[in-house]
Amino acid sequence: MDKFIDIPEGRLNDFLVHGVFVMIAGGVLLLVHWSITLIAIALAVALFRFSSGIQIDPVGKRIRVYKSLGTLRFGDWRSVDGYNAITIRYTNETQQMGGRGPELTVRVRTYDLYVIGRNGDTWLFHEFTEYAKARRSAESMAGLWLMQLNDEIQERRQQAHVNAPNRRR
Repeated sequence: MDKFIDIPEGRLNDFLVHGVFVMIAGGVLLLVHWSITLIAIALAVALFRFSSGIQIDPVGKRIRVYKSLGTLRFGDWRSVDGYNAITIRYTNETQQMGGRGPELTVRVRTYDLYVIGRNGDTWLFHEFTEYAKARRSAESMAGLWLMQLNDEIQERRQQAHVNAPNRRR
């Protein structure tokens, strides 16, 4: 058995803008010397290849969100001692972005994983874009450390299922 539980999220293009700017800078640096351009293109490709995920350390009772490039993983560990519950919440935010042209409505939907302490303090651990990964992470942590799991999405689905026959058609 591995020492850590790894839940990869894949490539989320967190460094997409950075990579594009490095690529543009590499094109401009072609005027200086071709070798600098090759280095810039290699750096841009590396930025495009970053992926992310979360890791759970069952023995050390700690968790982290990481960014990885190949086998290298970057991210700070955080202890879950003093926390006794995990909650999954659905967030649906809308923001109007406008300028001189037509307005643009941006909608962000996330499944937020909160870790809740005995004294009521709440810590937003991670915002997932997929419910299955949020649920898997929460179940892993709750099962390992005997924490209470509150899944507000599952509760809403069950309530909707119960109320479905009462709706008008």
